[in-house]
Amino acid sequence: MSSKVVEAIYDSTLGETVLIATHDLGSNVKIIALTGRLHATRDRHTIERYPGQHLVLDIARYAQHSCNPNCEVAFEDPVWSFKSIRPIRAGEMISFNYNTTEFNMECPFDCLCGEVNCYKRVCGFKHLNEHQQRQIMHMISPSVRQQLFDN
Repeated sequence: MSSKVVEAIYDSTLGETVLIATHDLGSNVKIIALTGRLHATRDRHTIERYPGQHLVLDIARYAQHSCNPNCEVAFEDPVWSFKSIRPIRAGEMISFNYNTTEFNMECPFDCLCGEVNCYKRVCGFKHLNEHQQRQIMHMISPSVRQQLFDN
């Protein structure tokens, strides 16, 4: 796994920095380790590792949300990573479903992905309807799973 398969670039259409593939990638490929520093509080650039433990991402922070993503988080301790769930073309933005790693998002937002299955509003797993939760249940983080069963 090497960060050379992705790079962060500024996308003037979106007006923000995004993470893109530098070359074609196959399905089921570990793309980049999710590294950073741990914080007790969440913010818009964190992934919740466990309740009260949030990883402030390094370069992976630029991965975009999509309701039909090209990646998922591989929850393998001690280092999580992005893993492709379908082939990804060179230049394509790296995306994952933010609802799989956040039970209740700190900074909810309107989704503009335009996919047929678009959530319209991304607020975290607990805010999805039962059908939407079932569709992504196999991809949710240990933290989301724990909070789901604690509630």
